[in-house]
Amino acid sequence: MRQTHRAGEKLFVDFCGQTVPVTDPRTGEIRQAQVFVAVLGASNYTYAEAVETQGLADWIGAHVRTLQFIGGCPHVLVPDNLTSGVSKPCRYEPDVQSSYAEMAAHYGMAVIPARVRKPKDKAKVEAGVLLVKRWILARLRHRVFCSLTALNQAIAQLVEDLNRRPFKKLPGSRRSAFEAQDQPALQALPATPYEFALWKQAKVHWAEKTGPATTQLITAILQSRRHAEQGYRSCLGILRLGERFGNARLEAACQRALAIKALSYRSVESILSHGLDAQALGPESSTPALQHDNLRGADYFH
Repeated sequence: MRQTHRAGEKLFVDFCGQTVPVTDPRTGEIRQAQVFVAVLGASNYTYAEAVETQGLADWIGAHVRTLQFIGGCPHVLVPDNLTSGVSKPCRYEPDVQSSYAEMAAHYGMAVIPARVRKPKDKAKVEAGVLLVKRWILARLRHRVFCSLTALNQAIAQLVEDLNRRPFKKLPGSRRSAFEAQDQPALQALPATPYEFALWKQAKVHWAEKTGPATTQLITAILQSRRHAEQGYRSCLGILRLGERFGNARLEAACQRALAIKALSYRSVESILSHGLDAQALGPESSTPALQHDNLRGADYFH
């Protein structure tokens, strides 16, 4: 059945299978640039750009630049099941990669991946990829590019030509159809573009082997940082102290560090270096109240 696409609803995205060589003028090394393609469902308005890899950072960066190009946000993203977009493909409940989902949420978009082995779900972008191969990459095949910037400048000009090229069986062009259909229905861009962030699951079971106090300290350090990754080196350093002082002493040092709320590698290392881990933990010391003629007590206000 022919699919009907509502204006401003879906943006279909994928990488083009064909790559473009980029030659380093200093070394002569040739790198194969990947080509990202995006197509709006209602108007077939097309965007393409070259990136270095199909990795997560390039994948999300291409989306950000696509939205800037079209000047708004569709309601739904329809990617293929590549690992940069979908961490676990599933026909019914696919797991969207965390950073990709965060980017989509920033722009008010939902991610609905195409079903595995269902090419009709992404027919728009497959047709767009074919057009990019025929009308853009084929025209660039005899040119030598010495940088990704130069390649993208050439692609941008040909994308503009493609979008202004008249339809064969319909009136107008992709550009005019975009201005009449998709553009008025797009959501506004947010005040600031999305900044790429990489999500990782921090694990503390290496700490569990040392003891519960070490596990608690490692967890507390990770949770105390604005980004968990900021605490990775501190945690690694603490665990390596077990190699120097033994796990039993490390566990005792971590217990003391928790008691005095010293959540850092340097504090644990200092406890061990000064042998404080061998001392019994006493009651918490309290700071005596300051006495001064200019300080007023509670009785003053009665």
